[in-house]
This record gives sequence, C-alpha cells and structure tokens, in this order.
Amino acid sequence: MKLSKLWMHTGKYVIAGALLFGATLPIATTSTYAAAAVPKLDQIRVALFMNTSKSSNTSVVTLKSDKGFDLNVRTPNGSTPLFSSADSSIRASADGYRVLLLETDNQGTAKTIADQLSKGADKVNLITYTKQGKLMYRAEYGYYSTQEQAAAGRDSVLRNGTTSALLGAFKPVVIGNARLQAGNAGTESEAVKMLAVVNQAGIYGNIVVQPDASGNPQYMVWIGDEQDAASLQTFQASAAQLLPGISLQAVDLKKPYVIRKTDAGAPHFVFYGAGNTNLLIHPKQLGVSVKEKSDNTYRGDIELSLYKDRLAVINEVAFEQYLYSVVGAEMGGSFPTEALKAQAVSARTYALMNGLAYDIAHVVDNTYDQAYYGMSREASNVNQAVDATKGEVIIDAQQKLVAPFYSASAGGVTADPSEAWGGQGYDYLKSVSSPDEATAEKWYRVLLNDGKTGYVFGNYMKATGNSTVAGFSYYRVTEPNLNVRMAPTTFASLGPIIGKLNVGDQVVVLEEVMIASPYVWERVFDAASLANTLGKNGVSVNGRISSFEITKRGPSGRVVEVSVNGQPIKVKNPDAIRTTLGSLPSTLFEIEQTGRYTIKGASAVNNRDNSQPIYALTGNQSQGTQISQSQYFVLGASGKGNSLTSDPNFRIIGKGYGHGIGMSQYGAKNYALQGFTYLQIIQAYYNGVTLTKG
Repeated sequence: MKLSKLWMHTGKYVIAGALLFGATLPIATTSTYAAAAVPKLDQIRVALFMNTSKSSNTSVVTLKSDKGFDLNVRTPNGSTPLFSSADSSIRASADGYRVLLLETDNQGTAKTIADQLSKGADKVNLITYTKQGKLMYRAEYGYYSTQEQAAAGRDSVLRNGTTSALLGAFKPVVIGNARLQAGNAGTESEAVKMLAVVNQAGIYGNIVVQPDASGNPQYMVWIGDEQDAASLQTFQASAAQLLPGISLQAVDLKKPYVIRKTDAGAPHFVFYGAGNTNLLIHPKQLGVSVKEKSDNTYRGDIELSLYKDRLAVINEVAFEQYLYSVVGAEMGGSFPTEALKAQAVSARTYALMNGLAYDIAHVVDNTYDQAYYGMSREASNVNQAVDATKGEVIIDAQQKLVAPFYSASAGGVTADPSEAWGGQGYDYLKSVSSPDEATAEKWYRVLLNDGKTGYVFGNYMKATGNSTVAGFSYYRVTEPNLNVRMAPTTFASLGPIIGKLNVGDQVVVLEEVMIASPYVWERVFDAASLANTLGKNGVSVNGRISSFEITKRGPSGRVVEVSVNGQPIKVKNPDAIRTTLGSLPSTLFEIEQTGRYTIKGASAVNNRDNSQPIYALTGNQSQGTQISQSQYFVLGASGKGNSLTSDPNFRIIGKGYGHGIGMSQYGAKNYALQGFTYLQIIQAYYNGVTLTKG
C-alpha cells in the first residue's frame, strides 16, 4: 500500500519521491522478510486537539519546557523565526473572535470568573497589561470564527446568573481582530518602547511580529480588538486624541502574524495564518508538556494551525519515537520482549497504513487510532523492542500492508471481522484460538447485607463451617478493607468496586468461580435500567421489558444479535451492540435472566418465570405459604446459588476486552511466555502474512 503524501518541514504536502524496498534477509528461525514496497515516514503528525469526531477541541494550549521555546511561522515557502522565549511555561491560541467578559484591576474577581467558565473546550484567558501604571486584568473567553458565534457565546454567559452577578456593571462585548498599528517600530526593542507609550495613554495594545516581504521578522505594536470596521473607526477617533503625533493605520491581516500577550504573568502567543501557514513551537530541550493533556510530556515539536475553524494542536515527532509511546501505552513494559516486538511491528504497520488520514495529521492520540501519551508511557525495554524491529511492517500475500487490528484480550478466541463490522473481511483476518488464559484464581460471588451481590478475591476469605438454613455457606473475611467488585477481576474498568468488607465480617457465598483470565466482566440490568440504557443509545422499547436474549452468534461465538421482548435490536454493525448496551467490554458474553428458573422433577422439566407466585412447603404443612419477597436466592444441585427476582433482572457475563479482531495483546503475552518469537506471534493472529523491512 502506498503512502501517497508525506508532511515535510516546509509545510508542503508532496508525493513520496521514492519507495524503499526491503531485502530478503536470512534471520535464522526468529524472523523472515519478504521483498515489498514499503512507505517511509520520518516524522509522524499526531493530532492532540483537532476539530474531528475522533479528537477533542480546546481554544488554548499551555506548554512547559524548562529552557523555553523558539516560535516560527512555517509556510510552504519556508520557516521564519518570530520569538524566542526563555520562559518555561507559555500559552498559545488562535486569533479570532472572543468575548471580553470583564476588564478590572481586581485579580480575585477575574480569577473567579476564569475558574467558572473554563470547564469545557473554551477557556478564559486572563490577559494582563499596565494601564497608566496600574495592572489590569482582561478576562477573554473562548474562540469563535464568526461574530454571530461570539455573540451567542456572550449571551450564554449572560444567562449564567452566578457569572452575571460577578460581572457587575461591566457588560461583556464581542471582540475581534480589527486593529490599528501604532507607528513603525521595526525592531523588538523599539516595539517595547512604543508599547510603553500606548499603555501610559490608557490604551490596550500588544507587540506583534509579522514577516516582511523578504521573510524577516518585523516587530510592531497593534492596538484595539474591534469586531468590525465600524467599531474600529470609532476606536481610531478616540485613540488619535490620546496618541497625538503617532500615525495609526489598519493592520495587514493577509500575512501571518503572532501577537505576544501576557496571560496571568506568562507569555501568551496568539497566532493567525491563512492557508498552509502554521506556528511551529520548538522546545529548547527534549520534552514539552501539555497541560490540557494531563501534563503529558511529548518528544518533538508542537504545531498550531486552524482546521475547520478551530485550533489544531499537532505533535510532530520522529516516527520511531512515536512508537515508543504507543507500544508503552498499548501494552506496557511488564510484557515479555517478543510480545512488545509484535506490538511494535503491528503499531508501525497501522500508522503507515493509515496514511495522512486527517488532512493535516496521520493519526489522533487516542484509541480511535492508537493510544499515545508521550514520554510518560515509555520504558527502556519497550524502546529497545521498537529499536530492534526498526522499519519492520506486516504485509499480506499480495505484498501490501495489512490492517493490523488488535485488542486487549480476545477472551480465548479472536473475532471474525463479520462479527464486528459485518460483511466481508480480509483473508489475513480469521477467527483463531488465542491463549488469553492466566493462572486460575479463585473468586467468590457473595451476598452482602444490603442485598447486593458482588465478587471478592478467594485468598481473603475463609469458610466458617456454618451455613444458612437454605444450605449456603458462610465465609469470614480475613483481610482489612477488602474490595467487593462488580466482576471477578482487579481491572477497574471491568470490575468497579461496589462495596467494602472488614476483617471478621461474615458473608453468604453464592458461588465459587475459578477465573483464568483478568478480562472477565459482568453487568447487571433490571428492566428499567436496561430500557433506559437502550433509550440513551437510540433504541426504543414498547412496554415493559420481560425478555432479553441472544438470538444470533458469529463464527467465534460472539453475539451478533440480541432481542428484547422477542424483537431484534437494530444496530449499524454487530460491534455496535457494545455501545447500545452501555459500553460493554466485548461481544463475547452470555445473558442470565434472574426472573427465570427451572424446576426439574422426576419425570418433567418445568420452566417458569417469576411473574408466577412461588410457594414454600415444610414437612408439617398441607398447603404451601406464598413467598412475597421481591428477591430471593435458590441453591442448585451443583452448589451454585442463583438470584431470583419478581421483576426480571439481566446478568451479562462476558470475557475479553475490545473488538477481538486480529492480535490479542494478552494472548501475545502468553505466546511469548511459551517461547514464541514475535514473527510467530504475528503469524498466529494474521493468516498468511510475513514481514518486510524498509
């Protein structure tokens, strides 16, 4: 598969000039290479923020690097240095329309407003400047591409009663990029002097740098933040009186520019560039952390541009170093070396196969593509595994890059592609067995005093020798602060904590289970919560839910159809069943309905549901007594206790994590522990493939 476009430092998109061909190399029994055309990518562009359904938005980005930053405007014709900042922390955003919420000398009020309105993508910037010797705070909110959007943003703020009260008599106004240039500075030192004159006159302004006709940086002072030509004309009349003898002229918005502001004491660079122009921010030492990304630290550079009228934040990083983070995030340093190598080759293949999927970025930084958290997920053995497989990718029988899908755990068997997206898949993706098992662990399903059921780890429970009148055993807790989980696993996303037990507590054990995989999970719905979950995900149910069952399975046993009250739920593809049912970890599951039970007699089997009454009969009774509880438990012949409810409850018991197609990461781990090489692991999951190296 060709990678038709590569991003170059010039900012141009160009057709790859040459494709590298891998040589056939004799590598004993550990690996075999085939000759094939391999696309080459030196730098990869990872979208940290981008206006696409697979990413998230922000109006400002906060960067940290101990030795500061160099800022350059990059165009198709080259790169121009603009600012060099020694500050360890800077902020950056795109120029456009905003809402000026407040201008005040009261820092506390300004900060309170900023804290209230900075919960989502649109943040408040606390811009400071000196006005006639007094420090002033300008609370500027959001980013908008049009006046109308900014006006709507202003109105939404005014509808917030708490914020409106803090604003007092100040009326928020829409501000934009209609500005005036004050005189002619030329150099940065001259611009600093001019700004002091402007501020002393009581006018808000900032130093701006803009490339001249030769591409050299030109420094100047811009004043005003007006939303249109009419308001700029009014502002110019008043500014001319305050700045006699200084020429004021409209600024040139056709060329890219960067405005340097001060944001609560730190530099804030506001960028604008039309077309293929962007702002490249280069840290002066290795590593730049991004506050809005949980302070993750990234290799390489940060690029800002506008994409679909929003700020795009791209991490441009060496391709192989990108893989350090991906393999560390997707698998982790605790995995065996051969599993890490298999993950590295799969991740490299995926990124190259993806191409320039997002116009200005190859991949996003989340699991829509591959998890990427920067240097925080790197580990020495992970990096070594990436280096050891440098350039290696997976190709199919036609010598094309494969789509190397992978998931955390296949639950013992990988999925056929038809079980995820329906239709036909690829020849190299078939359902195969996967060694996802681990050393079996004992768990107990217990009944708590409040009537809830959950799971506790078997090592922390001891049988008392006593049992209930119904035959259920009592166990005593031997560990302090023992977690009771929704499912028999310590993975927080699969078995969230639903209760706590202390040393000496006694609980009723309903069931002993041996778990041979950490990716075992459980979800429980009653009829109302199931209807609510389905409704939130676009499925309406007429009437009360009385039945919920699996009506079709795929080749691997995964669920491809479920029915409610006898009617199949419509989904766009089988894997969407997971989302429809509230983000299930996988589609490899069973459904147990607690409102149904089976009575086996000497000559018949009677299947009943709990809409019918149940009677208890003792030895000295001639007639039974009706049981009126809404929930009770019965002990089967196998010793397993089941919960019965008067209203139907649905217990979904599953295994595996993810779509299940392609390589199972947990299976790769176990293959490696069994002595498999990374090539053998890859070929176990992808049918008929081999490796090639660029």
